[in-house]
Amino acid sequence: MHVRYISGKVKGMKPYSLDLRERIIDAIETSEETQSEVAHRFSVSLSFVEKLWHRWRQSGTCAAQPNAGGQRRRLTDHSELLRREVDQQPDATLSELRDRVVAANGPRVSPATICRELQRLQLPLKKSRSTRLSATLSASSSCAPNSVKRCRDSTSRG
Repeated sequence: MHVRYISGKVKGMKPYSLDLRERIIDAIETSEETQSEVAHRFSVSLSFVEKLWHRWRQSGTCAAQPNAGGQRRRLTDHSELLRREVDQQPDATLSELRDRVVAANGPRVSPATICRELQRLQLPLKKSRSTRLSATLSASSSCAPNSVKRCRDSTSRG
């Protein structure tokens, strides 16, 4: 039996249909079944039935609440600063870019957050050609502006 959880708690899940919600409320109001038995009968979690019943008694509605939209990006207001910094020094590391954002009274964020923002802004993630190649390639090489992707053809050339 597949059990879904209340909408909004698990990313990517859609809310239960209004029809199912109404049938659950009707089952609780009209039958001698416990909330646990109703949850089992409709293949939903007990916590969903409890929350739905509580909401029904408090507000008289069983409709799904609107999605909150997730967390706001912390670097939204600093996208132009990042663009300027990458234009001025395209081979800057993520840590250097982070330090420049903080120096401009921006939020303290991790290098990974800087990387995600660079990807959202579709800024190039590459070093200048004058920089020496690294001896090793990391697993996250596609997520750093100072990394160089090597293809098999370029390594076989002298």
